[in-house]
Amino acid sequence: MKISYYDSPTTAYAKDYCVSYIIQPIIILFDSLQFSVDNEWARIILEDMDTWSQDKCVEVFKDCFSYSKSAMAMVELYNQIAPFIKKTSAKKQKDKETLVSLGTINNMNRKFKDDLKGYANLLIEDNNLKGVLPFQNEGIFIMKPFDYQQKNNKEDVLIAEISMRLSTRDHIVSFDKCVEQLYSFSHYEEVENNTSDFIKIPLWDLPMLDEFDYKQLKYTRDDLHPALAPFKMQLKQLSDEIFPLQFIDENIEQLKYLCQSQLQKFVQPIQHSIDESIYISQTRNKSQAWNKLTLNLGITSVENLIQYYEKVETVEPYVANEIKRQTARYLDLKASCFFMYFEQHIIQADAI
Repeated sequence: MKISYYDSPTTAYAKDYCVSYIIQPIIILFDSLQFSVDNEWARIILEDMDTWSQDKCVEVFKDCFSYSKSAMAMVELYNQIAPFIKKTSAKKQKDKETLVSLGTINNMNRKFKDDLKGYANLLIEDNNLKGVLPFQNEGIFIMKPFDYQQKNNKEDVLIAEISMRLSTRDHIVSFDKCVEQLYSFSHYEEVENNTSDFIKIPLWDLPMLDEFDYKQLKYTRDDLHPALAPFKMQLKQLSDEIFPLQFIDENIEQLKYLCQSQLQKFVQPIQHSIDESIYISQTRNKSQAWNKLTLNLGITSVENLIQYYEKVETVEPYVANEIKRQTARYLDLKASCFFMYFEQHIIQADAI
């Protein structure tokens, strides 16, 4: 079984989306991370802008800065001058007016490219992607571009993508929000202890690692994955074992026993490997307080899992109902299944 993370499909349609704080721990512990981004995001981050033609540079600049009146005014001016320059250049005319216009065009092209590079660096910095991007070449970090302009089939994309994930059962679904926080604060304790909603099994603790560069992430990942391999094999066997059991009250205790008896033996050895990993231990030692993340394994029904998508506002209620309808053709909606999520805690040094 693969432990993979897919960010919410709706992030491809949400301009104000901000990358989750768990991206570095996901890279270290999970097999892969799929990251949904705007087409223009992907182009300026992944492509070499120095190889772009002038026209392509202007086109992408227009898409990225369409919200700016001053940027659009510069694009409009470029579109007025560029045809004249191309025409006169073809005739090899070097009159004063042409040379001035040519200088203006060259300055604008440098401005377009510099602004795009600045925007790309800002996106990488704000979303803490610098240490993560090199993992694309290894197929671990997967940037999936979407066209923001094509929203007509948004619901179809969500229904097909989520239904496929649930039906194949090859990957464990992960959420970037603490499941307990999906409910109102006043009912927090009630929900946390409500075993009819989901079973929570804490796995491992680690810092947020948001300052790790690629070298540190790569080393830590390579260091920990041999220890994780037996756990994932056991998780696959356990997934096949619990799936025929419906997630209903009379099966809760059996599900708890199966999961705890088969997985508990892995928790402490892997936690020891995490604690002893050189860069993680350095991160903990250099700060008076650090943000601890707890990775939790949840067990619930397929139907509840679809409801969680609705609760984190990944899908609208009517979309969730269609996902249930389509998934029901392949799966028992009450069948037991896994999901994962992180909890964040602030730990003071004197409490460690």
